Amino acid sequence: MRIEDFVKENRSAFDDREVPAELWARMEKKMKTKESGKFKIFRKMQFNFSMAAGILIVLSIGYLLGRYAKPASQNPEYTLMDPNSANTLISYTSMIEKKRDELKFIKTAAPELYNEFLGDLIVLEENYKTLKAELPNNPNQEELIKAMIQNLQWQIELLNKQNQIGEKFKEKEKPGLI
Repeated sequence: MRIEDFVKENRSAFDDREVPAELWARMEKKMKTKESGKFKIFRKMQFNFSMAAGILIVLSIGYLLGRYAKPASQNPEYTLMDPNSANTLISYTSMIEKKRDELKFIKTAAPELYNEFLGDLIVLEENYKTLKAELPNNPNQEELIKAMIQNLQWQIELLNKQNQIGEKFKEKEKPGLI
């Protein structure tokens, strides 16, 4: 005989029986102690989950900042181009700044010569700024970058020649040293 058949046949006997009140009280007591233990576990788990979620958020933010933030050493103007061209432009630009600093001694010694030198350089710098402004919207960026590099090379050549002239001017200004 199966258990289902047994329950069906004896159902009325099960329904008529009363459960003692004492039994219910014991069951409630056991359930409360078991639940409080489970709740402690859930509270601990909830704390662990919130800590894990916090750590996950911090790691995600760190990853995103590391992936998409621009390094301080990288010039944001050159992010549109390949790294080699950007490095070339950055190194040429820093070289031009150094050469311009070398040329500043003429400013006090011969202001008219310095202004003439500056006028020649300004023309090249304006052309460079125009090329740089066209870069984001130009479909042929590679050619434009080559033109920018060529312009910077011309600026360096011009500054080199100006510095040579400045050195000769400086030698003439010195009193007869042997």
